[in-house]
Amino acid sequence: MKKPIIYDCDGVLLDIIGGLRKALWEIDGIKTNGPIPRSYDLKEWMGVDDQAFVIDRILRFNNGEGDYFSNLEPLPGSVEFVKAMRERGYTDSVLTAAGKEAKIKAGRRSNLDRAFGGFTEIQYVGLTESKKPFLEKMPTSWFIEDNIGNAHLGAATGHDTLLIEYEHNATKTGDEDFRRVKDWAEIRSIFDAQHVPAHTL
Repeated sequence: MKKPIIYDCDGVLLDIIGGLRKALWEIDGIKTNGPIPRSYDLKEWMGVDDQAFVIDRILRFNNGEGDYFSNLEPLPGSVEFVKAMRERGYTDSVLTAAGKEAKIKAGRRSNLDRAFGGFTEIQYVGLTESKKPFLEKMPTSWFIEDNIGNAHLGAATGHDTLLIEYEHNATKTGDEDFRRVKDWAEIRSIFDAQHVPAHTL
């Protein structure tokens, strides 16, 4: 029996940074320092000194200001991967830490429906809430993330965890019981290796 696949959403399936960057420019008149952040601290990327502004901006974005959040583009290779794994018989779900408000849930689900044909199960985690209790309750799965802390949690709770590497998470954090990958093509090669027929004598 194939292990299920748990997908994080932002930075894994959907391009939240691209959407947020567009919103910052079109609504706030803020030109970000480069196309993607270089660290988890978004103040430098946004060109602001106030962390409270960063949190407020993300909350407004996620809650539907300007309708960017519900119309994020899928990241290159993600749609094809999800489709291919479903055809191979993998079950899947999404574990997303964008927030639990009704507007966030509605926007996220409609976005995933359009881009991926939907997911039977989407679990919503608060913006600053830990994914650990959710991961502990789920059967042993593949877990695909872009957040180092969550990748550690995935490995610690028994999941085969893959971390999609970006500039902001490229620095290694001591012992890592998860695997770093560059993109969906590398992830696909890992899953392809699971399907190589055994040699017959």
